[in-house]
Amino acid sequence: MLTNGGILKFIKGILITVNIIFLLGLFGCYSAYFINPSDYWFISLLGLGYYIWLIANLAIIIIWIFIKWKYSLVSLVAILIGLSYHSKMFAFHLPSPGDTKNDRIRVMSYNIQLFKYYDWKKNEIQRDKIIDFISKNDADVYCFQEYFQTRNQEFITTEKMKEILPEHTMHFEAGVVKYNNQEFGLATFSKFPILHSGYITIDSTKNRTNLVIYTDLLIKKDTIRVYNVHLASNHLNTNEVDSIMNTSEKSIFFAKKWMKKLKNGYKRRYEQVNILANHLKRSPYSTIIAGDFNDVPMSYTYRIMNRKYRDAFIESGSGIGATYNGNLPMLRIDYIFHTSDFDCKRFKVYPQSTTDHYPIMADFYLSR
Repeated sequence: MLTNGGILKFIKGILITVNIIFLLGLFGCYSAYFINPSDYWFISLLGLGYYIWLIANLAIIIIWIFIKWKYSLVSLVAILIGLSYHSKMFAFHLPSPGDTKNDRIRVMSYNIQLFKYYDWKKNEIQRDKIIDFISKNDADVYCFQEYFQTRNQEFITTEKMKEILPEHTMHFEAGVVKYNNQEFGLATFSKFPILHSGYITIDSTKNRTNLVIYTDLLIKKDTIRVYNVHLASNHLNTNEVDSIMNTSEKSIFFAKKWMKKLKNGYKRRYEQVNILANHLKRSPYSTIIAGDFNDVPMSYTYRIMNRKYRDAFIESGSGIGATYNGNLPMLRIDYIFHTSDFDCKRFKVYPQSTTDHYPIMADFYLSR
């Protein structure tokens, strides 16, 4: 039979073990920022659980304070070591009035999920909700991922977009063209004149659902380049996520399937972001890079972008900035990056529920 001292010793032993697990998870999360996911993709998974590891270590600190306060310093130091990482996850800025509208370059990025084309029962209703939202939120440049259009009247999208954006010119590139004239790709709508445009093939698979397009815009006497990006998705099915979260009989099956998808997604994004980074090096203009990167800030993908380009959310956003509208909460996977010759004065996430991504918008001003 355990004495009171024995019980306390046993509890301490359990807490120390749990504390070590939490520390390993947190440091693993930090390492996901640097580790090549093509070689060690499973490390990248820890980056997805950043908030879990952070909250767990904060909780263990509070528990140790009431049991043996000196032990709380271990997790506290671990959290302080990661301050540079935490600064990529949170932003705290008050709204800025900015300059005059004439100097502003307002950019929206939005994965519009094919205008909900495959929501057969109410796809036209959902499409019109998306278009109505866009019409009520004016931007100078719109970067749309998972853009869908047809060359017939089956499911009208582009015609409706041109109606609500009569002053904008469209740059569209199809990653996939189906036999019945359905086109899937990226679209950039610009109020500024388009001088030049092109695309980057980043996906080695035949089904090129991922793509990058770039558009050179004339703004007064300056030329800027806008990249519209859609990197590989993990293709996580909502039903699969629900089964894992609900610990049903099929949880193990779906968990294995999910892991395979995640592994493939990390490896593809590793290749794609490096292709994009190499193209960015050759950009002769001030540059804005917007889109769906399908990766969190604690990732190799984010590091490749953030080491040379500023994150507009960190520059002028507030809070967590989650952009994924799904059963995995608090994920920020959509970004607007920019070169240092832009000042970002405003960043906003619009938590509307029509698609599985939230639209994001940023106001830029050329600082030179």
